[in-house]
Amino acid sequence: MLASVGPAGHMRCRFAVRGATYQLRMEVSPDGKQWFPSMAGSYRK
Repeated sequence: MLASVGPAGHMRCRFAVRGATYQLRMEVSPDGKQWFPSMAGSYRK
């Protein structure tokens, strides 16, 4: 997991590889406690 804190709030990004599938999920938070989905996707070979 990657995480960042800046003037606009908190951001985290999770990656997962399962077999031939790569998944990504990005979330944002104004306070670092309550998280909201920003982007999600998957790629399959």
